[in-house]
Amino acid sequence: MMEKLYLKQEAPRVRGEVTFFDVHENEIYHSRGSFMPMPQKCCAGALPPIPKEYELTDANDQAVVRILRTSSILTPEFEVMNLIAGVPICKTRKKSRITKATVVITTEQGNYLVDGSIWHHEFDILNEQGIKIINMQKKSLVWGDTYEITIDSSQINVHSAAGIVLAVDCTYHSGN
Repeated sequence: MMEKLYLKQEAPRVRGEVTFFDVHENEIYHSRGSFMPMPQKCCAGALPPIPKEYELTDANDQAVVRILRTSSILTPEFEVMNLIAGVPICKTRKKSRITKATVVITTEQGNYLVDGSIWHHEFDILNEQGIKIINMQKKSLVWGDTYEITIDSSQINVHSAAGIVLAVDCTYHSGN
């Protein structure tokens, strides 16, 4: 069964907030947290600490997914955790090549492949058998940055898919 979510980002993403909506524009998930440096006093010229996690909360303000940075800015890697089931969803890490960068997604069921352009937010995520489990593309004829995400809910639950999409975006755009 295919389900659709719509992701809306603030522009520019200073606080990194994103909101996921259903087809009727009801808010389904909202992010809290950021990976951006936060202004605060520094000691002896030290850099301020970087917040290291996002949480996706549902419409009842219950945290459903946590995305945790597990490495430095130069080698972005994130762990995605399903807080409802208390199990890991995946790890993402950036893999740079001379021609382009991509994101590697590792799960307990195997590696997922990102196919398409992460930079343009138009990509598919395929499982190890080559089955498309998530499609993300920019929604046309709307104001602002809105993306349509199609999820094969027979392969992955919706909140896990939302967490993976957000982790792929964070991983790809970190350290640029």
